[in-house]
Amino acid sequence: MILMNSCKKKNKHIILLIIFFLNICCSNKYQQNRNVYLISIDTLRADHINPYNYSRNTAPNISKFINDFSADIFWNIYAIKPMTLPSHATMLTSLDMNTHGSISNGVKMRQDIFTLQSYLKSQGYRTGAIVSSFILDQRFGLSLGFDDYDDNFAKEIRIGRTDSEIFGKWPYFVDKLSRNASDSINATIQWVKKNNNKKRFLFLHLWDPHHPYSPPEFRNIYVNKKYKGVFDGSMSVIEKQNSDEIDINSDDLANMIALYDAEIYYTDFYLGKLFNYIERNDKNALVIITSDHGENFEHKDVYFQHGWLIYNCISRIPLIICNSGKSNVNIKTKGSNLDFAPTILDILGFKIPDSFLGKSLYSYENIRKPICITNGIDISGVILEDYKYIRNFYEKKVIGNRIITNDGDELYNIKDDPNEKKNVITQIKCYGDKMKNILRNNEEVYKTTTILYNSILEFQLNKKNSEIEISNHDKEMQIKLRSLGYLK
Repeated sequence: MILMNSCKKKNKHIILLIIFFLNICCSNKYQQNRNVYLISIDTLRADHINPYNYSRNTAPNISKFINDFSADIFWNIYAIKPMTLPSHATMLTSLDMNTHGSISNGVKMRQDIFTLQSYLKSQGYRTGAIVSSFILDQRFGLSLGFDDYDDNFAKEIRIGRTDSEIFGKWPYFVDKLSRNASDSINATIQWVKKNNNKKRFLFLHLWDPHHPYSPPEFRNIYVNKKYKGVFDGSMSVIEKQNSDEIDINSDDLANMIALYDAEIYYTDFYLGKLFNYIERNDKNALVIITSDHGENFEHKDVYFQHGWLIYNCISRIPLIICNSGKSNVNIKTKGSNLDFAPTILDILGFKIPDSFLGKSLYSYENIRKPICITNGIDISGVILEDYKYIRNFYEKKVIGNRIITNDGDELYNIKDDPNEKKNVITQIKCYGDKMKNILRNNEEVYKTTTILYNSILEFQLNKKNSEIEISNHDKEMQIKLRSLGYLK
């Protein structure tokens, strides 16, 4: 009798173990069959949408969607190189710019590396991208690993023009070589419907908050009707201000910010169309909403810009993850766009490739990891705990006709002073020195990692395939970019 009871208990434990492992397997299978939408809204400041406590209701559809889809809103996420192409390359490869090769806009991403979309494609996903600016044209390499890459807009403007000519006259072309949110989201829904019977990963890039600030609709939703100044959101006025041809006052700045916010509202309005489709047809989808960088409205008197400064207004980005299904969420975790691809794979239950430099944001918990940020030329910084250290390498910088002087290194308590108004480098110099050493050490780590990664690639690939040849066309473009200050 005792023996029978013992056997029954043993059998019961075996059954429970079988059920437990079956649940794990079924759970993993469920996660790995979920559709994924990665939505990047170019130039979107985290602190200009209401999920991050902005005073204006610039994103009502995002707010509703994240409420309906159980969102995790991460508050301390940064772009390690806040420029459109390098930032998106990092987002999709979990590599820094020195490793993925896209060190600036117009510089092609390496084609011998592993991407998030490549991984998901190997797992049976149909991979698609809808992009909204020439900056992400497939010629610059971001299309690696996508089955479908839709950059089909403004093709007629590119005919007969080299890339270097376009970048050389970028203020003229910036608004002509993009498409608005309405068109991009219509293309997105068409792609989703076409691939409705397939497991899919979609990368959607929306451009509208980027300058110039000229929303096709809702232009006057936030502007002061009494405003009579010349700051109308156009590229011409932005160029004149940054060239020191015209002065800007508080009313001018307020009007430009109102137009920028209207661009966000316009984008959110059409995102509502996609969200409605997902809610009706794809309730189990994993949806990530983020940005590549922000926009400058407060530093150095050179407003409505990004790419060369690394203050929070530019380097801090939103990250909203809907339907993660994770319980170990720390929304105050500090992370960067290096962590996006690992986080997505972690949620889906896939193994994270060894080549990825980032980590899942759901595994950090109390890890104190410094985050290094750079403009790639003459400004670098590091974030650790509540502080951000900025190291300025330039003596003087000329933007248009405006001379920017180097006032020394900077240290900010970004918890108490998120807008970085009070430089405390002289008050706590010892902490500034500590941060400087961390930055130097991490710069060395990045260099070492790049060398190691390259050596692995050389081992895995034959020499002919691993070498990236630079065509005469690319050389011409690089010469032009160097003359513009994009390259050293």
